[in-house]
Amino acid sequence: MPWKVRKIEGGFTLVEILIAVLILGVALSTVYLSYTGIFRMTREVSTENEQLSTAHIFFTRLESDLGRLVPYNGNYEFFCRMKEIEEKKFPVLFFRSSAFLQLMEKEQRGGIAGIVYEVAKDNEGVLCLWRKEMPVSRSLTLLKKIVGGFRVCEEVKSISYIFYDASGKAYEEWDTSSGPVSQKGKLPAAVYIKLEVADKSFGKKIFLTPSKIAQGL
Repeated sequence: MPWKVRKIEGGFTLVEILIAVLILGVALSTVYLSYTGIFRMTREVSTENEQLSTAHIFFTRLESDLGRLVPYNGNYEFFCRMKEIEEKKFPVLFFRSSAFLQLMEKEQRGGIAGIVYEVAKDNEGVLCLWRKEMPVSRSLTLLKKIVGGFRVCEEVKSISYIFYDASGKAYEEWDTSSGPVSQKGKLPAAVYIKLEVADKSFGKKIFLTPSKIAQGL
């Protein structure tokens, strides 16, 4: 009796394997997109929290400095003048305060300092907001430049100060030595600050806050 060969049916066809690979690829792509989306959102939240923290530190530090302004020979010294960086104007805030942080070891504690807030580039060419200070015993008008300091905010797009005198009139600049009569030897009654920083997700982020000067009220 001749032998009969029986075919064993089973396994997967090439088409079935290709379909399975396709389904697996779609599933993995979906998982990958989900994870990358989560990571992106996490980075954005982290960046936003960092920016909020930085802005909070700046406003808190500035408010503390402005809250401890001291006069020189009976008159306050408080200036805000414009400077130009790459054809764009930025204000330079300069005043006398007892909020001396003693950034250098050899500096004396509890002294009076000339404090500057200004926008300048760091070593990498990024526009940053800097706080600088120098112990002073004479008029601020005799100081040419304060070097050093530390960054209080990075990636600055713009910053502006609006100063209000006792009558409520607004000014973009202030000069207690040679400004209008409402400014000579006097502090602004209030300061309104607008800080704009770069944001990779939204292009820019704006922080607004009114900061009052106690001695000027």
